Amino acid sequence: MKLFKSIPALISVASATCFDGSNGGCSHTCSNSVCSCPPCWKLGVDGRTCEFEDDKATVTCSATGAEIAIDKCALTGVDASVIHLKDSACAATQDPDNENIWKINTGFDNCGSEFGYASDVDKLTLSNTLSIGNSVVGGRVVSRRYDIAFICMFNNVAEATSSISASNTIYSELTFNINQEQPAELGFPFNLNFYESEAFTTIADLTTGAFQPGAALFGSVTPASALPSSLMFSVGKCTVEDTTITQSLDVLDTCPVDGLSFEFKNTQSDASAVNFAFEGFVFPTSADDTTIDVTCSINVCPVGSIECLNLCQPILAITLLGEEPYAPSADNLLTTIEESAAYHTFQVDIFCVHNHHPDDSTHLSILQVGTGESNWETIGSRVFSFWRDWLDNKIFIANPVLDGTHVTHACVDQTWNTYKFVVEQNQDDSSKSDVSIFVNDELQLSETRDASALIGDGVPLQVWVGKNWDMYRSATEHLIRNLIYTPAY
Repeated sequence: MKLFKSIPALISVASATCFDGSNGGCSHTCSNSVCSCPPCWKLGVDGRTCEFEDDKATVTCSATGAEIAIDKCALTGVDASVIHLKDSACAATQDPDNENIWKINTGFDNCGSEFGYASDVDKLTLSNTLSIGNSVVGGRVVSRRYDIAFICMFNNVAEATSSISASNTIYSELTFNINQEQPAELGFPFNLNFYESEAFTTIADLTTGAFQPGAALFGSVTPASALPSSLMFSVGKCTVEDTTITQSLDVLDTCPVDGLSFEFKNTQSDASAVNFAFEGFVFPTSADDTTIDVTCSINVCPVGSIECLNLCQPILAITLLGEEPYAPSADNLLTTIEESAAYHTFQVDIFCVHNHHPDDSTHLSILQVGTGESNWETIGSRVFSFWRDWLDNKIFIANPVLDGTHVTHACVDQTWNTYKFVVEQNQDDSSKSDVSIFVNDELQLSETRDASALIGDGVPLQVWVGKNWDMYRSATEHLIRNLIYTPAY
Protein backbone atom coordinates (compact mmCIF):
# COMPACT_ATOMS: atom_id res chain seq x y z
CA MET A 1 0.00 0.00 0.00
CA LYS A 2 2.83 2.40 0.80
CA LEU A 3 4.40 1.68 -2.57
CA PHE A 4 1.19 2.51 -4.47
CA LYS A 5 0.57 5.62 -2.42
CA SER A 6 4.04 6.95 -3.17
CA ILE A 7 3.67 6.78 -6.95
CA PRO A 8 1.14 9.66 -7.35
CA ALA A 9 3.39 11.87 -5.24
CA LEU A 10 6.33 11.24 -7.54
CA ILE A 11 4.19 11.90 -10.61
CA SER A 12 2.91 15.19 -9.30
CA VAL A 13 6.36 16.74 -9.19
CA ALA A 14 7.56 15.44 -12.56
CA SER A 15 7.29 17.73 -15.59
CA ALA A 16 6.91 14.71 -17.90
CA THR A 17 6.70 11.04 -17.07
CA CYS A 18 5.79 7.79 -18.74
CA PHE A 19 3.34 7.07 -15.92
CA ASP A 20 1.06 10.07 -16.25
CA GLY A 21 -1.81 8.05 -17.66
CA SER A 22 -1.13 9.07 -21.25
CA ASN A 23 2.20 7.30 -21.82
CA GLY A 24 4.04 10.59 -21.48
CA GLY A 25 2.33 11.77 -24.63
CA CYS A 26 4.26 9.20 -26.65
CA SER A 27 2.44 7.40 -29.44
CA HIS A 28 4.57 4.27 -28.99
CA THR A 29 7.39 3.67 -26.48
CA CYS A 30 8.09 5.87 -23.46
CA SER A 31 11.20 5.32 -21.32
CA ASN A 32 12.64 7.73 -18.77
CA SER A 33 10.24 10.38 -20.09
CA VAL A 34 11.69 9.99 -23.61
CA CYS A 35 9.64 8.84 -26.58
CA SER A 36 11.02 6.33 -29.04
CA CYS A 37 9.76 4.37 -32.02
CA PRO A 38 9.87 0.78 -33.25
CA PRO A 39 11.92 -0.25 -36.29
CA CYS A 40 11.02 1.49 -39.58
CA TRP A 41 9.35 4.36 -37.71
CA LYS A 42 10.71 7.78 -36.71
CA LEU A 43 9.72 10.52 -34.32
CA GLY A 44 7.75 13.35 -35.83
CA VAL A 45 8.46 17.03 -35.33
CA ASP A 46 6.64 17.06 -31.98
CA GLY A 47 9.12 14.56 -30.54
CA ARG A 48 6.27 12.37 -29.28
CA THR A 49 4.40 10.95 -32.25
CA CYS A 50 5.91 8.18 -34.33
CA GLU A 51 5.38 8.14 -38.07
CA PHE A 52 6.56 5.81 -40.78
CA GLU A 53 10.07 6.30 -42.08
CA ASP A 54 10.18 7.64 -45.62
CA ASP A 55 9.03 5.09 -48.21
CA LYS A 56 7.96 2.57 -45.53
CA ALA A 57 4.27 3.37 -46.06
CA THR A 58 3.11 5.03 -49.26
CA VAL A 59 -0.08 6.02 -51.02
CA THR A 60 -0.34 5.76 -54.79
CA CYS A 61 -3.18 7.80 -56.27
CA SER A 62 -4.28 7.10 -59.82
CA ALA A 63 -7.23 7.32 -62.16
CA THR A 64 -8.51 4.01 -60.75
CA GLY A 65 -8.34 4.85 -57.04
CA ALA A 66 -5.65 4.49 -54.37
CA GLU A 67 -3.18 1.83 -53.26
CA ILE A 68 -1.49 1.62 -49.84
CA ALA A 69 1.87 -0.15 -49.59
CA ILE A 70 3.45 -0.82 -46.17
CA ASP A 71 6.83 -2.39 -45.46
CA LYS A 72 6.33 -5.34 -43.10
CA CYS A 73 9.28 -4.16 -41.00
CA ALA A 74 7.04 -1.37 -39.70
CA LEU A 75 4.30 -3.75 -38.58
CA THR A 76 6.08 -6.50 -36.71
CA GLY A 77 3.57 -8.62 -34.85
CA VAL A 78 0.54 -7.03 -36.57
CA ASP A 79 -1.73 -9.53 -38.27
CA ALA A 80 -2.83 -8.66 -41.81
CA SER A 81 -6.49 -8.96 -40.82
CA VAL A 82 -6.22 -5.89 -38.55
CA ILE A 83 -4.58 -3.77 -41.24
CA HIS A 84 -7.52 -2.43 -43.22
CA LEU A 85 -9.44 0.56 -44.53
CA LYS A 86 -12.77 1.88 -43.19
CA ASP A 87 -14.43 -1.23 -44.55
CA SER A 88 -12.58 -3.93 -42.64
CA ALA A 89 -13.19 -6.35 -45.52
CA CYS A 90 -10.53 -4.36 -47.40
CA ALA A 91 -7.61 -5.81 -45.45
CA ALA A 92 -3.93 -6.07 -46.28
CA THR A 93 -2.64 -8.80 -48.55
CA GLN A 94 0.91 -9.67 -49.44
CA ASP A 95 2.31 -8.02 -52.54
CA PRO A 96 2.71 -10.86 -55.08
CA ASP A 97 5.92 -9.23 -56.34
CA ASN A 98 7.47 -8.50 -52.95
CA GLU A 99 6.94 -10.71 -49.91
CA ASN A 100 8.06 -7.90 -47.60
CA ILE A 101 5.19 -5.57 -48.53
CA TRP A 102 1.54 -5.41 -47.42
CA LYS A 103 -0.84 -3.84 -49.92
CA ILE A 104 -4.45 -2.56 -49.81
CA ASN A 105 -6.33 -1.23 -52.83
CA THR A 106 -9.48 0.87 -53.04
CA GLY A 107 -11.50 2.22 -55.91
CA PHE A 108 -13.62 5.35 -55.85
CA ASP A 109 -16.72 3.70 -54.45
CA ASN A 110 -15.65 0.76 -52.28
CA CYS A 111 -13.74 -0.01 -49.05
CA GLY A 112 -15.55 2.84 -47.32
CA SER A 113 -13.83 5.41 -49.54
CA GLU A 114 -15.51 8.78 -49.81
CA PHE A 115 -15.31 10.37 -53.22
CA GLY A 116 -16.81 13.69 -54.20
CA TYR A 117 -16.47 17.22 -55.46
CA ALA A 118 -15.10 19.72 -52.93
CA SER A 119 -16.51 23.05 -54.08
CA ASP A 120 -14.39 25.04 -51.60
CA VAL A 121 -11.19 23.96 -53.40
CA ASP A 122 -12.79 23.08 -56.75
CA LYS A 123 -11.22 19.62 -56.71
CA LEU A 124 -12.24 15.98 -56.67
CA THR A 125 -11.20 14.17 -53.50
CA LEU A 126 -10.88 10.48 -52.62
CA SER A 127 -10.42 9.88 -48.90
CA ASN A 128 -10.22 6.91 -46.55
CA THR A 129 -8.55 5.86 -43.31
CA LEU A 130 -5.89 3.21 -42.81
CA SER A 131 -6.47 1.37 -39.52
CA ILE A 132 -3.65 -0.62 -37.94
CA GLY A 133 -4.38 -2.95 -35.03
CA ASN A 134 -2.28 -3.93 -32.02
CA SER A 135 1.14 -5.41 -32.42
CA VAL A 136 1.38 -8.68 -30.50
CA VAL A 137 4.88 -10.03 -29.80
CA GLY A 138 5.48 -13.08 -27.58
CA GLY A 139 1.88 -12.98 -26.43
CA ARG A 140 2.23 -9.34 -25.30
CA VAL A 141 0.47 -6.34 -26.83
CA VAL A 142 3.32 -3.91 -27.46
CA SER A 143 1.60 -1.12 -29.44
CA ARG A 144 -1.75 0.61 -29.52
CA ARG A 145 -4.23 0.77 -32.36
CA TYR A 146 -4.07 3.83 -34.55
CA ASP A 147 -5.69 5.34 -37.65
CA ILE A 148 -4.07 7.30 -40.45
CA ALA A 149 -6.29 9.32 -42.76
CA PHE A 150 -5.20 9.86 -46.34
CA ILE A 151 -6.58 11.77 -49.29
CA CYS A 152 -6.06 11.83 -53.05
CA MET A 153 -6.70 15.09 -54.90
CA PHE A 154 -7.76 15.23 -58.54
CA ASN A 155 -8.06 18.36 -60.64
CA ASN A 156 -11.58 18.19 -62.05
CA VAL A 157 -10.73 20.47 -64.99
CA ALA A 158 -8.99 18.89 -67.98
CA GLU A 159 -8.32 20.16 -71.48
CA ALA A 160 -8.21 18.71 -74.97
CA THR A 161 -7.36 20.29 -78.33
CA SER A 162 -7.94 19.23 -81.90
CA SER A 163 -4.20 18.93 -82.52
CA ILE A 164 -2.81 17.85 -79.15
CA SER A 165 -4.46 15.53 -76.65
CA ALA A 166 -3.58 16.94 -73.27
CA SER A 167 -4.18 16.56 -69.57
CA ASN A 168 -3.85 19.25 -66.96
CA THR A 169 -0.92 17.33 -65.43
CA ILE A 170 1.86 15.06 -66.67
CA TYR A 171 1.17 12.52 -63.93
CA SER A 172 -0.90 9.40 -64.58
CA GLU A 173 -0.28 8.37 -60.96
CA LEU A 174 1.47 9.79 -57.92
CA THR A 175 3.12 7.97 -55.03
CA PHE A 176 3.92 9.72 -51.78
CA ASN A 177 4.52 8.94 -48.11
CA ILE A 178 1.29 8.39 -46.21
CA ASN A 179 2.44 10.91 -43.57
CA GLN A 180 2.69 13.65 -46.17
CA GLU A 181 0.33 15.55 -48.43
CA GLN A 182 0.03 14.69 -52.08
CA PRO A 183 2.80 16.67 -53.86
CA ALA A 184 0.81 17.46 -57.01
CA GLU A 185 -2.63 17.05 -58.48
CA LEU A 186 -3.69 14.25 -60.73
CA GLY A 187 -5.77 14.76 -63.82
CA PHE A 188 -7.67 12.78 -66.40
CA PRO A 189 -6.46 12.97 -70.03
CA PHE A 190 -8.97 13.58 -72.85
CA ASN A 191 -8.98 13.56 -76.64
CA LEU A 192 -10.76 15.87 -79.06
CA ASN A 193 -11.33 14.52 -82.55
CA PHE A 194 -13.31 15.83 -85.49
CA TYR A 195 -15.42 13.56 -87.71
CA GLU A 196 -16.63 13.66 -91.28
CA SER A 197 -20.32 13.63 -90.36
CA GLU A 198 -22.72 13.70 -87.43
CA ALA A 199 -22.61 9.90 -87.43
CA PHE A 200 -19.25 10.31 -85.63
CA THR A 201 -17.80 7.17 -87.18
CA THR A 202 -14.94 8.34 -89.46
CA ILE A 203 -12.33 10.73 -88.11
CA ALA A 204 -11.74 13.65 -90.47
CA ASP A 205 -8.25 14.83 -91.40
CA LEU A 206 -8.56 18.59 -91.13
CA THR A 207 -4.85 19.26 -91.53
CA THR A 208 -4.82 18.84 -95.32
CA GLY A 209 -6.98 21.82 -96.30
CA ALA A 210 -10.20 19.83 -96.05
CA PHE A 211 -11.66 22.37 -93.63
CA GLN A 212 -13.77 24.99 -95.38
CA PRO A 213 -15.18 28.06 -93.57
CA GLY A 214 -18.94 27.87 -93.32
CA ALA A 215 -19.02 24.06 -93.33
CA ALA A 216 -20.23 22.16 -90.27
CA LEU A 217 -17.56 20.72 -87.98
CA PHE A 218 -18.38 17.64 -85.92
CA GLY A 219 -16.31 17.29 -82.74
CA SER A 220 -16.19 14.59 -80.07
CA VAL A 221 -14.52 14.76 -76.66
CA THR A 222 -13.63 11.37 -75.16
CA PRO A 223 -11.54 10.17 -72.21
CA ALA A 224 -8.13 8.83 -73.24
CA SER A 225 -8.99 5.78 -71.13
CA ALA A 226 -12.27 4.63 -69.63
CA LEU A 227 -13.35 6.58 -66.57
CA PRO A 228 -14.23 4.76 -63.33
CA SER A 229 -17.95 3.99 -63.05
CA SER A 230 -18.36 6.68 -60.38
CA LEU A 231 -17.21 9.46 -62.74
CA MET A 232 -18.62 11.35 -65.68
CA PHE A 233 -17.59 14.53 -67.46
CA SER A 234 -19.01 17.61 -69.13
CA VAL A 235 -17.68 19.96 -71.77
CA GLY A 236 -17.87 23.48 -70.38
CA LYS A 237 -15.99 25.66 -72.84
CA CYS A 238 -14.67 25.44 -76.40
CA THR A 239 -12.48 28.07 -78.03
CA VAL A 240 -11.47 28.49 -81.66
CA GLU A 241 -8.05 30.11 -82.09
CA ASP A 242 -5.74 31.19 -84.91
CA THR A 243 -2.40 31.17 -83.09
CA THR A 244 -0.54 32.89 -85.92
CA ILE A 245 -2.51 36.09 -85.35
CA THR A 246 -3.25 35.41 -81.64
CA GLN A 247 -6.98 35.79 -82.17
CA SER A 248 -9.61 33.55 -80.57
CA LEU A 249 -13.35 33.25 -80.08
CA ASP A 250 -15.40 31.12 -77.68
CA VAL A 251 -18.08 29.01 -79.33
CA LEU A 252 -19.18 27.45 -76.03
CA ASP A 253 -19.03 29.14 -72.63
CA THR A 254 -21.10 26.88 -70.36
CA CYS A 255 -23.93 27.51 -72.85
CA PRO A 256 -23.55 27.82 -76.63
CA VAL A 257 -22.51 31.33 -77.65
CA ASP A 258 -25.23 33.09 -79.65
CA GLY A 259 -24.81 33.32 -83.41
CA LEU A 260 -22.21 30.57 -83.84
CA SER A 261 -24.55 27.59 -84.45
CA PHE A 262 -22.96 25.51 -81.69
CA GLU A 263 -25.07 22.55 -80.55
CA PHE A 264 -24.57 19.33 -78.62
CA LYS A 265 -25.39 16.26 -80.68
CA ASN A 266 -25.99 13.92 -77.77
CA THR A 267 -25.66 15.58 -74.36
CA GLN A 268 -23.37 18.02 -72.57
CA SER A 269 -22.29 15.40 -70.04
CA ASP A 270 -21.53 11.70 -70.39
CA ALA A 271 -19.18 8.97 -69.20
CA SER A 272 -17.76 8.08 -72.63
CA ALA A 273 -18.29 10.82 -75.27
CA VAL A 274 -19.72 14.31 -75.70
CA ASN A 275 -20.44 15.12 -79.35
CA PHE A 276 -21.07 18.58 -80.75
CA ALA A 277 -21.16 20.57 -83.97
CA PHE A 278 -20.69 24.18 -85.00
CA GLU A 279 -20.22 26.18 -88.17
CA GLY A 280 -16.52 26.42 -89.04
CA PHE A 281 -14.97 29.84 -89.56
CA VAL A 282 -11.70 31.75 -89.81
CA PHE A 283 -10.89 35.30 -88.77
CA PRO A 284 -10.84 38.24 -91.21
CA THR A 285 -7.04 38.54 -90.99
CA SER A 286 -6.35 34.79 -91.10
CA ALA A 287 -4.12 33.52 -93.88
CA ASP A 288 -5.70 31.40 -96.63
CA ASP A 289 -3.78 28.32 -95.45
CA THR A 290 -4.03 29.00 -91.72
CA THR A 291 -4.40 26.28 -89.11
CA ILE A 292 -7.27 26.74 -86.68
CA ASP A 293 -7.01 25.17 -83.22
CA VAL A 294 -10.04 24.14 -81.20
CA THR A 295 -9.58 23.72 -77.46
CA CYS A 296 -12.24 22.42 -75.06
CA SER A 297 -12.26 22.51 -71.26
CA ILE A 298 -13.70 19.50 -69.47
CA ASN A 299 -15.15 19.08 -65.97
CA VAL A 300 -14.62 15.61 -64.47
CA CYS A 301 -17.12 14.95 -61.70
CA PRO A 302 -18.87 12.36 -59.57
CA VAL A 303 -21.91 10.98 -61.36
CA GLY A 304 -24.85 13.33 -60.94
CA SER A 305 -22.92 16.21 -59.33
CA ILE A 306 -24.78 19.12 -60.96
CA GLU A 307 -22.65 21.75 -59.21
CA CYS A 308 -19.43 20.20 -60.49
CA LEU A 309 -20.67 19.45 -64.01
CA ASN A 310 -21.78 23.10 -64.40
CA LEU A 311 -24.19 22.35 -67.22
CA CYS A 312 -25.93 24.91 -69.37
CA GLN A 313 -29.30 25.64 -67.86
CA PRO A 314 -31.89 27.46 -69.95
CA ILE A 315 -32.58 30.88 -68.50
CA LEU A 316 -36.32 31.40 -68.18
CA ALA A 317 -37.40 34.95 -67.50
CA ILE A 318 -40.74 35.16 -65.70
CA THR A 319 -42.84 38.24 -66.39
CA LEU A 320 -44.72 39.21 -63.22
CA LEU A 321 -46.04 42.45 -64.71
CA GLY A 322 -46.11 43.39 -68.38
CA GLU A 323 -45.93 46.70 -70.20
CA GLU A 324 -49.26 48.01 -68.90
CA PRO A 325 -48.60 50.48 -66.01
CA TYR A 326 -49.81 49.20 -62.65
CA ALA A 327 -50.58 51.38 -59.61
CA PRO A 328 -49.60 50.30 -56.08
CA SER A 329 -52.35 50.07 -53.50
CA ALA A 330 -52.61 49.27 -49.81
CA ASP A 331 -51.57 45.69 -48.99
CA ASN A 332 -51.71 44.57 -52.61
CA LEU A 333 -50.25 41.05 -52.90
CA LEU A 334 -49.58 40.73 -56.63
CA THR A 335 -48.34 37.12 -56.67
CA THR A 336 -46.26 34.52 -54.85
CA ILE A 337 -43.16 32.92 -56.36
CA GLU A 338 -43.56 29.42 -54.95
CA GLU A 339 -39.93 28.25 -55.22
CA SER A 340 -37.39 31.02 -55.57
CA ALA A 341 -33.73 30.72 -56.58
CA ALA A 342 -30.98 32.03 -54.32
CA TYR A 343 -29.27 33.51 -57.38
CA HIS A 344 -31.51 35.64 -59.53
CA THR A 345 -32.25 38.93 -61.25
CA PHE A 346 -35.23 41.21 -60.69
CA GLN A 347 -35.88 44.11 -63.07
CA VAL A 348 -38.67 46.71 -62.97
CA ASP A 349 -39.64 50.08 -64.44
CA ILE A 350 -40.97 52.67 -61.96
CA PHE A 351 -42.66 55.94 -62.88
CA CYS A 352 -41.29 58.83 -60.82
CA VAL A 353 -43.79 61.24 -59.24
CA HIS A 354 -42.85 64.26 -57.12
CA ASN A 355 -45.70 64.36 -54.62
CA HIS A 356 -43.99 65.18 -51.34
CA HIS A 357 -45.81 67.56 -49.00
CA PRO A 358 -44.31 69.34 -45.97
CA ASP A 359 -46.50 67.46 -43.51
CA ASP A 360 -45.84 64.11 -45.17
CA SER A 361 -43.09 62.54 -43.02
CA THR A 362 -43.39 58.89 -43.95
CA HIS A 363 -42.07 56.47 -46.51
CA LEU A 364 -44.56 55.39 -49.15
CA SER A 365 -44.38 51.74 -50.21
CA ILE A 366 -44.01 51.11 -53.97
CA LEU A 367 -42.81 47.51 -54.40
CA GLN A 368 -41.68 44.82 -51.94
CA VAL A 369 -40.40 41.30 -52.54
CA GLY A 370 -39.75 39.07 -49.53
CA THR A 371 -40.84 36.09 -47.46
CA GLY A 372 -43.69 37.97 -45.80
CA GLU A 373 -41.83 38.47 -42.54
CA SER A 374 -41.01 41.95 -41.26
CA ASN A 375 -38.90 43.78 -43.82
CA TRP A 376 -37.06 45.63 -41.11
CA GLU A 377 -36.50 43.05 -38.40
CA THR A 378 -35.45 39.78 -40.00
CA ILE A 379 -32.21 39.44 -41.95
CA GLY A 380 -32.76 37.48 -45.13
CA SER A 381 -36.52 38.04 -45.19
CA ARG A 382 -36.31 40.70 -47.89
CA VAL A 383 -35.09 40.47 -51.47
CA PHE A 384 -35.58 44.19 -51.99
CA SER A 385 -38.05 47.03 -51.40
CA PHE A 386 -38.81 50.38 -53.03
CA TRP A 387 -40.14 53.41 -51.18
CA ARG A 388 -40.70 57.06 -51.87
CA ASP A 389 -38.19 58.57 -49.46
CA TRP A 390 -39.84 60.34 -46.51
CA LEU A 391 -37.48 63.36 -46.69
CA ASP A 392 -38.02 64.24 -50.34
CA ASN A 393 -39.19 62.79 -53.63
CA LYS A 394 -36.25 60.44 -54.13
CA ILE A 395 -36.74 56.71 -54.61
CA PHE A 396 -35.35 54.86 -51.57
CA ILE A 397 -34.11 51.33 -52.42
CA ALA A 398 -33.51 48.86 -49.58
CA ASN A 399 -31.28 45.92 -50.51
CA PRO A 400 -31.45 42.37 -49.04
CA VAL A 401 -28.84 43.06 -46.34
CA LEU A 402 -30.33 45.05 -43.49
CA ASP A 403 -26.97 46.37 -42.26
CA GLY A 404 -25.80 47.17 -45.77
CA THR A 405 -25.75 50.40 -47.75
CA HIS A 406 -29.05 51.53 -49.22
CA VAL A 407 -29.49 53.41 -52.47
CA THR A 408 -31.46 56.58 -53.10
CA HIS A 409 -32.23 57.73 -56.62
CA ALA A 410 -33.11 61.36 -57.35
CA CYS A 411 -35.45 60.52 -60.17
CA VAL A 412 -36.83 63.16 -62.51
CA ASP A 413 -40.52 63.91 -62.10
CA GLN A 414 -42.83 62.21 -64.61
CA THR A 415 -40.14 59.88 -66.02
CA TRP A 416 -39.77 56.11 -66.20
CA ASN A 417 -36.59 54.56 -64.77
CA THR A 418 -35.33 50.98 -64.85
CA TYR A 419 -34.06 49.31 -61.67
CA LYS A 420 -32.31 45.95 -61.52
CA PHE A 421 -31.23 43.70 -58.62
CA VAL A 422 -28.71 40.91 -59.23
CA VAL A 423 -27.74 38.27 -56.65
CA GLU A 424 -25.06 35.86 -57.82
CA GLN A 425 -22.43 33.53 -56.43
CA ASN A 426 -19.09 35.13 -55.64
CA GLN A 427 -16.48 33.90 -58.12
CA ASP A 428 -13.74 33.46 -55.51
CA ASP A 429 -15.72 32.03 -52.59
CA SER A 430 -18.79 29.84 -53.10
CA SER A 431 -19.95 30.58 -49.53
CA LYS A 432 -20.37 34.26 -50.46
CA SER A 433 -22.95 36.06 -52.59
CA ASP A 434 -22.59 39.30 -54.55
CA VAL A 435 -25.51 41.75 -54.42
CA SER A 436 -25.64 44.46 -57.11
CA ILE A 437 -28.15 47.25 -57.73
CA PHE A 438 -28.38 49.06 -61.08
CA VAL A 439 -30.35 52.16 -62.00
CA ASN A 440 -30.80 52.71 -65.74
CA ASP A 441 -28.00 50.16 -66.34
CA GLU A 442 -25.52 52.04 -64.15
CA LEU A 443 -24.14 50.21 -61.10
CA GLN A 444 -25.15 51.94 -57.87
CA LEU A 445 -24.21 49.36 -55.24
CA SER A 446 -22.18 46.16 -55.04
CA GLU A 447 -21.75 44.20 -51.80
CA THR A 448 -20.41 40.75 -50.94
CA ARG A 449 -22.13 38.91 -48.09
CA ASP A 450 -22.34 35.41 -46.61
CA ALA A 451 -24.78 33.43 -48.73
CA SER A 452 -26.40 32.15 -45.55
CA ALA A 453 -27.51 35.71 -44.72
CA LEU A 454 -29.69 35.86 -47.83
CA ILE A 455 -32.76 33.96 -48.94
CA GLY A 456 -31.84 30.51 -50.29
CA ASP A 457 -33.32 28.20 -52.91
CA GLY A 458 -36.90 26.94 -52.76
CA VAL A 459 -38.29 29.70 -50.53
CA PRO A 460 -41.75 31.13 -51.35
CA LEU A 461 -41.52 34.86 -52.10
CA GLN A 462 -44.38 37.34 -51.87
CA VAL A 463 -44.54 40.21 -54.37
CA TRP A 464 -46.35 43.22 -52.92
CA VAL A 465 -47.22 46.25 -55.06
CA GLY A 466 -47.86 48.52 -52.12
CA LYS A 467 -47.79 47.33 -48.49
CA ASN A 468 -48.67 49.22 -45.33
CA TRP A 469 -46.73 48.87 -42.07
CA ASP A 470 -47.80 50.93 -39.10
CA MET A 471 -47.04 54.52 -40.18
CA TYR A 472 -45.94 53.49 -43.68
CA ARG A 473 -48.47 53.81 -46.46
CA SER A 474 -48.54 52.97 -50.17
CA ALA A 475 -47.34 55.23 -53.00
CA THR A 476 -50.37 54.99 -55.25
CA GLU A 477 -49.04 57.46 -57.86
CA HIS A 478 -45.71 55.72 -58.55
CA LEU A 479 -46.66 53.34 -61.36
CA ILE A 480 -44.69 50.20 -62.16
CA ARG A 481 -44.40 48.00 -65.25
CA ASN A 482 -42.18 45.30 -66.79
CA LEU A 483 -41.51 43.48 -63.51
CA ILE A 484 -39.39 40.51 -64.63
CA TYR A 485 -37.88 37.76 -62.46
CA THR A 486 -35.05 35.61 -63.84
CA PRO A 487 -33.95 32.71 -61.60
CA ALA A 488 -30.50 31.16 -62.04
CA TYR A 489 -30.97 27.61 -60.75
